[in-house]
Amino acid sequence: VGGAAAGAAHLLFSDAPVVGASGAIAAVTGAYFVLFPRTRIRTLVFFFIIGVFQIPAMWFIGFAVAKDVFFSAFGGGNVAYAAHLGGYLYGGVVAYALLATHLLEREVWDLFSVRRQARRRRLFKQVMQRQGAGVWEGAAARSTEAGQRERSSAASSRSAQRAAALRRRVREALARDDVHSALAAMHELHDSATSLASLGRDALLRLARAAYEQEEHALVRVLCEAFLHSRRDDAEAGRMALMLALSQMKVGDSDGAHKALIQARRRRLTDQERELADSLERELAATS
Repeated sequence: VGGAAAGAAHLLFSDAPVVGASGAIAAVTGAYFVLFPRTRIRTLVFFFIIGVFQIPAMWFIGFAVAKDVFFSAFGGGNVAYAAHLGGYLYGGVVAYALLATHLLEREVWDLFSVRRQARRRRLFKQVMQRQGAGVWEGAAARSTEAGQRERSSAASSRSAQRAAALRRRVREALARDDVHSALAAMHELHDSATSLASLGRDALLRLARAAYEQEEHALVRVLCEAFLHSRRDDAEAGRMALMLALSQMKVGDSDGAHKALIQARRRRLTDQERELADSLERELAATS
C-alpha cells in the first residue's frame, strides 16, 4: 500500500515511468520516524568527517526527507523524489493515526512520548522559574556566612574533617557561582542525607537544580532526599519532590518516581505543579 501511495504521489508531478521499491521503503521509513524517533541508527558518515556514528532516527530520517525535498525542487537526476516524499508522508500519517486511535499500542519511545516529554520539560521549566531568582542569587552570600560558621567549629575526627572540608568546598564554589566545582565536590561527599542537610537550604536547591540540568540523576536523588528529609514543610519541598520524580523517571525507576509524586502531593502545589504531577502520573500509568 505504501508503494502504491508513493506511485500516486509520483504521478501527480510526472508521467515518466518508474521502476523500483524506494517508494515503499520510504513509507516504512516514515512510519519508523513516528514509532521510533529517538532510536539511534548506526551510520557511516563521510561528509567532512569520516566515521561510524550513532544518530537519532529523527535526525537521520529528517536529513533524508530534506535531501529529497531539495532534489525534487531543484532536480537531481533520474530519481523519483516525489515518490519518496509521498512514501514518507503516507507511512508517517498511517503510523500516527494508528497510535492516535490506539489501534497500535503506544510505547515510551514513539512520537507521542516525545511530545509528552517536551511538554513535561516546558511545565517543569515554568515551575522552576516560579521559584524566583532570589532563591538562587541570594544563596551566595548566605552560603559564605554558613561556610564561615562551619570553619569555626573543629572536627572531632579525620572523616568528619574531610566531610567538613568538602562541604566547605561546595559552599565556596557556590559563592563563586562555580556550580561545576560544587558538583565535583559533592561527588566526593559520601555523607548521609542528614549530614548533607547541613549544607543549607539554598545550597541544596542550587545543587539539585544544577545536577538535574547536567543529568546527574544519582546526585539529584541524594540532594532532593536530603532536602525533603530536613525541610518537610519548606515552600520548595513540592518542587523538589517533582524534580526527584522527573529524575527517577529518566533513569527508569518507576517505583522511585511514584514515591516522589506521593511526597509532592503531600506538599502545597500550585496549579502548574499539580498539572505536572498529573502528567507524570498518567505517564507512569501508561508505562506500568
